[in-house]
Amino acid sequence: MQTIVIRKVSPETHNVCGIRLFGGFDSERRHYPALPQLRFEKKYHLQGVAQRAQSGCRDSFRLLRNWVVCNLVFAKDLVFDGVRYEFDVQSFSDETVMKYLVRDVVAQVLDQ
Repeated sequence: MQTIVIRKVSPETHNVCGIRLFGGFDSERRHYPALPQLRFEKKYHLQGVAQRAQSGCRDSFRLLRNWVVCNLVFAKDLVFDGVRYEFDVQSFSDETVMKYLVRDVVAQVLDQ
């Protein structure tokens, strides 16, 4: 099995980072669940922050960005479509991708 080490969040790695955070389906339609905090019964903890981030609150957006960083730093390995992804993320410098991931968190939490 091929192993890919994810060391930075970039346009090339944002899809696998998104799957690790939000879950999804592979090419064989196997389901990968979202992180527990984004599942139905637990995401109410993030709803207020997500609502404020959506309305333009920079502090809430920054808080969710830090949440994404924390979850990717401590992410476990992921086997997806026959490839093993090892997460050793050390760089979050691509702000465009980080904004995309934070907006996805907001969308997941608020079911948009």
